[in-house]
Amino acid sequence: MPEDLVEQVEKLFVKLSTDPTTASELVAKEPAFLSGSEVRIIDDDAPFTQFAIAFNGASSKDPDSIALIVMQHVLGITRWVASLPKRLA
Repeated sequence: MPEDLVEQVEKLFVKLSTDPTTASELVAKEPAFLSGSEVRIIDDDAPFTQFAIAFNGASSKDPDSIALIVMQHVLGITRWVASLPKRLA
């Protein structure tokens, strides 16, 4: 099974950008902004705790955004990715 995954990645990600510009350079050129919101619900009886951390990152038009989207999907963050076509318009 892991061999299949490696094979698929090698097949599907052959045309990634070779631009040497780093994500830090792109962020410095076009800083991202937090477009989220905050909701706090305190429940001392809840068996689990969840938290979120926000920070400046690459914009959706950044060449590294595809790698970041893949990472978000692997981590289970899909709501923002679903809105990507509107953000790139």
